[in-house]
Amino acid sequence: MSVPPTPTSRAAGPPPRRTPRPTGPERPTAATPSDLLPGVLLFVAGLLVGVAALVGVVAAADGGPRGGVPVAAFVAALPGLAALVLGARRPTAGLALAAAAGWWGLARLLNDLSLLGDPGAVVRPELFAETSARSQPFGSASGVGVLLVADVLAIAAAVLATRAVAPRLLPDRPTASSLFGDPGAAEDAPETGPATSGRTRWSLPVVLVGLLGVVLVAVGALDPGYVGGFLDLRALPPGTTLLGVLGLGLAVIVAAGLVLVAGATRRSLAVPLLVGSALAAAVPFLVALVVVIAWSDDRPPGLAGSIWWGLAGAVLLGVAGLLAPRDEDADSGHAAERPMAATGPSDDGSRFTLLSGVLALVGGAACLGAAVAPFLLLDGAEPVGATAEVVAPLAAPFVVASVPLLLAGVLTLAAPTRRAGLVAAGVVWAGPLLASTQALAVREAVLFSAARPVDNGRAMAVPTWTDGTGFWLAWSAVLAALAAAVLGAVAARRLADAVTQIHDDVSVAESRPVRTGAAIGLAVLTLVALSLPVWSTLGTGASSTLLSGYDVQTWGHWAVAIAVLIAVAAAARTLRTDVAIAAPLAAAAAAVQPLLVPAAIRGQVGFTWGAGLWLIGALVVALIASAPVFGAQAKRIRPRTDRARLPA
Repeated sequence: MSVPPTPTSRAAGPPPRRTPRPTGPERPTAATPSDLLPGVLLFVAGLLVGVAALVGVVAAADGGPRGGVPVAAFVAALPGLAALVLGARRPTAGLALAAAAGWWGLARLLNDLSLLGDPGAVVRPELFAETSARSQPFGSASGVGVLLVADVLAIAAAVLATRAVAPRLLPDRPTASSLFGDPGAAEDAPETGPATSGRTRWSLPVVLVGLLGVVLVAVGALDPGYVGGFLDLRALPPGTTLLGVLGLGLAVIVAAGLVLVAGATRRSLAVPLLVGSALAAAVPFLVALVVVIAWSDDRPPGLAGSIWWGLAGAVLLGVAGLLAPRDEDADSGHAAERPMAATGPSDDGSRFTLLSGVLALVGGAACLGAAVAPFLLLDGAEPVGATAEVVAPLAAPFVVASVPLLLAGVLTLAAPTRRAGLVAAGVVWAGPLLASTQALAVREAVLFSAARPVDNGRAMAVPTWTDGTGFWLAWSAVLAALAAAVLGAVAARRLADAVTQIHDDVSVAESRPVRTGAAIGLAVLTLVALSLPVWSTLGTGASSTLLSGYDVQTWGHWAVAIAVLIAVAAAARTLRTDVAIAAPLAAAAAAVQPLLVPAAIRGQVGFTWGAGLWLIGALVVALIASAPVFGAQAKRIRPRTDRARLPA
């Protein structure tokens, strides 16, 4: 008598085979409609922003026309267009780009809700602008609804794209062991493969560069981005609404989360993720450029310096994905754990190394040019006599900043020292930036004084100061140095990927306590030293520090602090002796520059040295002294001689 089969009974035989998760870079395939749908929604959302500007999001109190540049609002369609173009050839990459760009719609939704409450406090000249002093107070119009629909569509695109691409980004269900490591994973690992803790492997270069880009984007978003022009018609200075502050905070959270996700995935997905985030972050700053260029009404606005900070942050955010491990390295866990014969020749980053070295030399030459050429022009000519003493302090910082930058370029282009040159290029970029912020502070003081001439009852001509060749050379040096640093980081990652030697884990562990302790001590000393003033005078007060608020020189000090911290982290983590020595020496070259005080400042009334002089001096000495310590600890690391654990 046969027993009827139960619903849970299974036929005998081998268990069904699971389809393996796709690995490696995505090959060009035909995109399906579902693959393109998120990109279409994101593109339509961007077009609706332009439609909202044409329809009108506000109504003027006097019934007059709305000003502004509505065509600039169509820049919001750029991320959607990029997602469609990329998704047509590489669907997964297009979905990743659409997901990253779409999640920025959450922050934009909060910002756009401000138009319902107090549109007069919002500075959005691509949507509206005052045409007369009687335009205020503004009231909301029907275009606000179109704008909110656009934000909802962008969020919907993000949800659909995330659902489609998440299995490739996060193929395994997150568990506590995947985040913090499984203690038994190393014991259970097969003898033929490398031991692993089961912990998620993060790409530190991606995370550091990406988060630095997020910080710069946030700095750029703190300011309205425009000066003068139609803003002069407002009774109150432009500010930020509560919803705008919440939107900025949410944008930082979204961007930081995308950076962390990109840092844990392979390069073929990290690049579109961060490029999509960068495009969405750059939209307000690109809109500002279009507004200023295409303005046709009266009272044209000018660009604030925050626009350039935001664009620089978006560029850093976009290129951070290039620092992610190559796809085959992400699958195997580490480039050194696979035989070269199995993968063929690898890219050692020689092109990026060459570009980094050349750009470092260009940046150094531009610094020397900025020191020689006039930074400011008085009535179209170079200032002479007593007037020239006003801008005299601008030359020396650029000369000092050029030396380590030129040396980094030479080391990078020389094959035996290219690794040391690459790490130096990733640090000495702070020198031109600090010198440029110091020059900007002098420029602001000169322009402020020229706009308010002292009137002794006699008619007097108002001097006209304009930017000279040195101004443009200075910022060319900054851009070249930053580009050299980013390309150098990419080249260093490619060089690390090409390494086939395996190091002994015991020797690595033995050197770690000394290097970690030294790195922590140097990091603390860096933050404390740069937080104290180097000098002070009776007229201008204390010099700038890390804690001087929104003073333009503060950003230069933060650049030095970030550069030193990057160098210390590199020296503590590297397995190479030359890099361990070069990193703290490059950091010392950057840290010494705040100690350079021009004679024009030392000659002011009441000049005194501050505590920062001694602490920054101690920091420079400590960095130089730590170079042989880091080098000796890196030299202790031995190559692995046990071949039993190598893959066949």
